[in-house]
Amino acid sequence: MSGRDQWAFVGLALLARLIPIGLTLELGIGLDDMLQYDDLAQSLLAGHGYTWYGGIPTAFRAPLYPLFLAAIYGVFGHHFVAARVVQASLGAILCLITYRLALHLYDDRRVARVAGLLVALYTLLLIYPVALVTENLFLPLTAAALLLTLEADRRGDRWRWVAAGFLWAAAILTRSVVAAFLPLVLLWVWWGRALPREKVLITALLIVSTLVTTLPWAIRNSLLLGQPVYVESSLGFQLYLGYHPGSEGTFDAGVAADILGTVQAQERRNLAVEVDLNRTGVQKTLEFIAQDPGRLPLLTLSKASHFFRLDTRGLLYFYTNDFVGPLPAWLILLVGAALAGPTFLVLLGAPWGLMASLGRRETLLLNGFILYFIAIHAAILSEPRFNLPLIPVLAAYAAYGYSRLPAFWTSLRSSGELARPATFAAIVLSLLLIANWGYQFWVEAERWAIVLSPGGNSAHFSY
Repeated sequence: MSGRDQWAFVGLALLARLIPIGLTLELGIGLDDMLQYDDLAQSLLAGHGYTWYGGIPTAFRAPLYPLFLAAIYGVFGHHFVAARVVQASLGAILCLITYRLALHLYDDRRVARVAGLLVALYTLLLIYPVALVTENLFLPLTAAALLLTLEADRRGDRWRWVAAGFLWAAAILTRSVVAAFLPLVLLWVWWGRALPREKVLITALLIVSTLVTTLPWAIRNSLLLGQPVYVESSLGFQLYLGYHPGSEGTFDAGVAADILGTVQAQERRNLAVEVDLNRTGVQKTLEFIAQDPGRLPLLTLSKASHFFRLDTRGLLYFYTNDFVGPLPAWLILLVGAALAGPTFLVLLGAPWGLMASLGRRETLLLNGFILYFIAIHAAILSEPRFNLPLIPVLAAYAAYGYSRLPAFWTSLRSSGELARPATFAAIVLSLLLIANWGYQFWVEAERWAIVLSPGGNSAHFSY
């Protein structure tokens, strides 16, 4: 694909993302996360610092996304449409990064085109630019950091290592959940590289470029809250949500209200609440674990299940709270199918490409990235949207997997170039995904019955 073709590809992806924006020009923001990011951005732009709720300093949210919004507001004014268009542009660039990532892995332009198209037309990613959420910045940052890390390793370019470090730092300052992946990157650098001196230099470049970017914010947060805090102080809150006896390991509005009520968040509205929220969340989590340690295996399995479920929460919430009025059941099901279709396509194709790519240095890093995100969310808190950072990698695997399916089926009958264990593993992973989605449909059957019945648009499901 030539340079002109690549930008035409980006244009297609951008157009696909501008359509939902065009259909929601008058739509405001209503969820707490979005309101908080907007509030922080306006505070920064007004010169009040990183504060919210009328001037209260905070470390609860990572800083880069509010800074990103503040920059947009500074240029275009406080207009959600402008923010959405910029976010749509980043989403289109994500498709180009996916194309280049697949090309780097397989050196096959057909596979790269399919991978890019899977991301370009991934329905959830078409809708996300409408929302003021961190995924719009976090996804292109992590994908670009992965790509640049792979390119730096292949070319031995020290400046690329420095740039990769800054990209990882930017991703951490957007969502700190990726921070603990950096030690795994360093382990990967040391694995298989011949010259110890080069390993030491690369390690130093990555550590310095990451810390010089993130450490000032960590110092600010720690001084502000009077306790060690790296990027954000929300860990206790998330752990409480993930381990509460009434939780399945995913977000629950009732559980969130419970801990916010415990620290009297609405009544006090000050910095001390944030300190208490983090401390209380950690303390209560340890108590929950001590009270019923036998629950942990099933809870961890539940979190892994939620991580790979279809993201239906947004559809159910917005429809049942009457954002669009009543719709016929067939249209609701059609919208649900349109949202789920690309997820089926990418996740079911990825195991085949993954198994066909084992044993390569590049895929060791990418597979580590996949396993890390599954593990970190299984350890803290999980939601279906948390798998979105994996979609560029999984789309590359899926595109390659679909191109190799004939060889896989042949390997079922003979010992061809693809070993039978790889085929068996791909089948097992695909069946596990299908079983997980089937379980999700069974669990949500009652809610869907309400949604599809007359008056479902006024059922008022919580988010």
